[in-house]
Amino acid sequence: LTGEIASHKKEFSKVGGFLIADYIEESINTVLHPPVKKTLQFLVYKLFELADEHRRAMVHATLPKEGTEVFKTLFADSRRLRFRGKV
Repeated sequence: LTGEIASHKKEFSKVGGFLIADYIEESINTVLHPPVKKTLQFLVYKLFELADEHRRAMVHATLPKEGTEVFKTLFADSRRLRFRGKV
């Protein structure tokens, strides 16, 4: 799936915000198996890379209170784990 995201960046950048919001809302309402959750979080991090500031703000504004906390945590983790070209 990450290969598909990489090869279709333009398309995923348009719907990425909605996918992030859906993941956050479902993660609040359901308990995921840890390996599945880890994989989905990795994909959300990739979607954060594609989303511009306005899309992230839109997602943040549409989430409920619990969702905004999850959003902040996921976004901070994605920025911390982002590859910057340094070894």
